[in-house]
Amino acid sequence: VVLESKAVPGAGRTFSVLVLSEKKDVRQPVSGRPAPVSSKAQASSSSEIPTPDIDMLSGSRKLFRPPGQAGQTVVKVTGEEIAAITHQSMKVSADRIVGDHINRQQPRWRNAPPSRETVSASQQLLRLVENHPDGLAEFDPVQDLHIRDLQLRERFDRVQILRAQISSLACLECPEFSTHYALTKEREDIADQLHHIQFMLSDDSLELLPEYNQRIQVLTSLGYIKEDGTLQLKGKVARVMHNFEVLVTELLFRNLFLDLEPEDIVALLSSVVFQQRKCSEPTYTPGLKKGMKAVLDIVEDIAGVEIECGMSVTVDESKEALHFGLVEVVYKWAKGEPFAELTKITDVDEGTIVRCIQRLEEACRDVQTASNLYGDPEFSAKMEKARDLIKRDIVFAASLYTK
Repeated sequence: VVLESKAVPGAGRTFSVLVLSEKKDVRQPVSGRPAPVSSKAQASSSSEIPTPDIDMLSGSRKLFRPPGQAGQTVVKVTGEEIAAITHQSMKVSADRIVGDHINRQQPRWRNAPPSRETVSASQQLLRLVENHPDGLAEFDPVQDLHIRDLQLRERFDRVQILRAQISSLACLECPEFSTHYALTKEREDIADQLHHIQFMLSDDSLELLPEYNQRIQVLTSLGYIKEDGTLQLKGKVARVMHNFEVLVTELLFRNLFLDLEPEDIVALLSSVVFQQRKCSEPTYTPGLKKGMKAVLDIVEDIAGVEIECGMSVTVDESKEALHFGLVEVVYKWAKGEPFAELTKITDVDEGTIVRCIQRLEEACRDVQTASNLYGDPEFSAKMEKARDLIKRDIVFAASLYTK
């Protein structure tokens, strides 16, 4: 008889059920010797694979009756473990029975007799078993609950068909059915584990593999790697970058910075380190406007290659990844403006400006390293000057919190 139902997070719903069982021998062992254990109990404890009930498999609904003196216990089951529901109901003190069972799980009360409510409910169950040895009328989910869901009805019909098929199997008459079932179940479990391991070792288990292959194709099309995966010069340059590796490398190899002044270069590079989306609109010089358009044109070219290779990106998304909100601030800072004046031309917080310029100095260092890598000492000197222009005053002062 079902006593209570609880919803368990992550485990669905569980039911506390009072069931009949063989009465346990609660006698304590004498002189510290363990109580004797039957060979049947030893065999059942050594097996880790549960054996299905043959009557349950064949569709039989015979009720269990303890062969000796009847006992009882409260067990927790899930919905999957309930084979059928009957129309029979009993009047019991569910809360008291559950509480009595919990109390008797404690070492102090483990050998205490069951409560009067538990005994009364057990006697009702036993009389029910004696009066209906062949089982009770089952609760029909489709007819009694008036289920209209077609998929649920088909699943219930499928259960009935499977029961009929199982009841006709000759293997159920085998005296060694339990042993054979355990061996078959173990073999199937091992086969499932083998299949799972083979899947995890295969490329099919890699969810990002298609995107990885698409990115490889993009790098190959842009000349960063060869068809055989060998790294080319552009790939070696991109490897030393830490932000927008492909974009910055394309800016270098397309000579976008070649004719620009150091102030213009650091101003344009601020778009790859500044991350704030919304801020006041800066004022751009004609040179910065031209440089920004050239940068966006290169972004559009890269996005076009990515789209051709099957990547799920758009040109607008690629352009929106760059933020030019601090271009004017960085340009004037490189021109020597004091920090107090910069805060008057933008609504970006002072701390954000400081972090952006510090990260910008690191980006300039990456570009300088890349220029040395492909052999351009003149541009390397220009980037050295650009770093010196922004690495000054309060932005790079030693912090009192870290020193």
